Amino acid sequence: MTLARYPITDIAALCIFVRNSRSVRRQHNQKVEKDIQPDVDLIWRGYRLVAGQEHTRNNAMSNLDKLSFSTTSKKAEAAQPNLVLRKKMAASLAEQIEGAKAELAGQPFVREKQRWMPKEDGGKELRTVQSAFRKFWFTDTQGKVLIELRFGNKPLPIGGRPSIMVGELANLPAVLTTIRDAVLAGEIDVDIAAVAESRKSARRGKTGKPVGNGGGAAAKAMFMRNGK
Repeated sequence: MTLARYPITDIAALCIFVRNSRSVRRQHNQKVEKDIQPDVDLIWRGYRLVAGQEHTRNNAMSNLDKLSFSTTSKKAEAAQPNLVLRKKMAASLAEQIEGAKAELAGQPFVREKQRWMPKEDGGKELRTVQSAFRKFWFTDTQGKVLIELRFGNKPLPIGGRPSIMVGELANLPAVLTTIRDAVLAGEIDVDIAAVAESRKSARRGKTGKPVGNGGGAAAKAMFMRNGK
């Protein structure tokens, strides 16, 4: 197409029309942008709000995912006599391990306990006091180290065997640790329950009344029923 065939007036009119059309279209676009800008701002604010909440929720879930949850409660633990006896024996063995390490290092081992003591002005207060430390280990006539476990003030034989061979003193912490792990795994629950019951029976014989709630008889009966 060539413009040479058209009169100059027509060409001028066409140019003016094109220019005006562009101006109208530009004004229309500016008006549309102005009209929709509030909606755009609202949508953007809403997006940032939702995105922020989602980010917070994702962070919270990722933190929770780092935790290991359990169905065990403190009350349920205390209600199981075998667990109570097991923890008591494990705590005693942990103390023996520390005492063995101190002996290997040539250092004295001081056993400390917390007790309620009377105050001068009346009442009681909780104090940390030193108490005697009774070793589970001893040396035989051949110079070998052995362990005789005790639960409270009574010997604790394992399967009817009164002692455990250690050999050299340097092996003592490792052997005690193995015994503690066996206790925590419940491998000697029946033996502990039997000794706990014998202690209760001895105390009951002196007073003629039931003693404590250590659960020795209940624990022993439970393990016998389960075939342990």
